[in-house]
Amino acid sequence: MSVTNLSELIAVVAGAEDVTRALTERIVKRFLGEIRGNVIAGTAVKLQGFGSFYVRKGGRWRGRHPVTGKVAELGGRTRPSFRASEKFVEAVHEKWGGTKTPDESGRP
Repeated sequence: MSVTNLSELIAVVAGAEDVTRALTERIVKRFLGEIRGNVIAGTAVKLQGFGSFYVRKGGRWRGRHPVTGKVAELGGRTRPSFRASEKFVEAVHEKWGGTKTPDESGRP
């Protein structure tokens, strides 16, 4: 079965483990909440064989207002990020083929 959202994930896990949907929902939401809370606090969460959730800070740059021409500092956003583990990347590569990454930077 294909899982495309949280509700479907909960249903699949509940069925596979023969536990109630309510219990599975509490566990899955708690699991995701722990990841979310740690990333918000600035702590990376590493799940071996799956990947890492962490905070990525973007750089700032100078921009110019299109009407007034006034220079302003822009950017510097902080956002949550995910990086798939090498095992995960290899599994996707084996299934779908193609190159793992276009260059040695490790970015897709």
